[in-house]
Amino acid sequence: MRLRGGGRTQQGVISFTDPWLFDRPLSGGFDLYSNTRQYTEYRYETLGTALRLGHPFLEYWRWTLGYRASRDRISNLSDVAALSAELQDQKGVQVTSAVSGGVGRDSRDNVIAPTKGGQSNVSAEFAGLGGDSKYVKTGVFTTQFYPVWFGHVLGGRVEADYGFGWADKPLPLFERFYLGGPNTIRSFKFHTISPKDDAGQRIGGSTQVLGNAEYIIPLPFGFRLAGFFNVGNVYGFGTKFDLTDLKKGVGGGIRWQSPFGPIRVDYGINPDRKAGEDFGAFNFSVGTPF
Repeated sequence: MRLRGGGRTQQGVISFTDPWLFDRPLSGGFDLYSNTRQYTEYRYETLGTALRLGHPFLEYWRWTLGYRASRDRISNLSDVAALSAELQDQKGVQVTSAVSGGVGRDSRDNVIAPTKGGQSNVSAEFAGLGGDSKYVKTGVFTTQFYPVWFGHVLGGRVEADYGFGWADKPLPLFERFYLGGPNTIRSFKFHTISPKDDAGQRIGGSTQVLGNAEYIIPLPFGFRLAGFFNVGNVYGFGTKFDLTDLKKGVGGGIRWQSPFGPIRVDYGINPDRKAGEDFGAFNFSVGTPF
């Protein structure tokens, strides 16, 4: 069970997993969740449930299947966002019914603080089995960790995602891609890297690419220092796909393996700042960056 409350975000999740379903190495479970987040442009609320199945095969490999049903609502558009025809079209309630599947490999020696091994995954989600949303999303990522010397660790991640609507339905706003924040490009604030419409409003993208590299130095008492470099961008909905047009972030931070989980504090600098972009961003989060 997870509860989180803040000035902009409220989240509640109840999850159950049986790792040995029907006396077989078949993991099965469900999630019940309710999330609310106030973005600069609008308010997003989602209430839903998800079912999960997974089974290992070969060494380190696992396939997964899932089903998700949710009620998503976009409301409270700001005065500026109300000028955007795209955001106005997305306003209201949508019901999503989606199935998903994936194949992954996980050889990390430690999930919380890996020092060697890696994780890779290919996944797809299809929405349209009833409900209002009709879209397809695909994604692939791989991470790798290498021990260097004196306990130092070099880690990296590469990720790419793509989505599109079908049956004359656009990719819903809440399923589009955004970058920026503690787990992506840390020189930008959360969700601020996005294509914009004619009204100058962020409307999300249909494609994203992301690369992260991190160098970690262990310290006593569960602390670690980290230096990082992030690169990536979001494309689609009027923004041409161009791998030479990438946002960047470089910086450092400190991690603490607390009794409540890994806590991270980072500051990222934007080395290739464009007009209207900030010099950098401060990020505080719980969990691993990738």
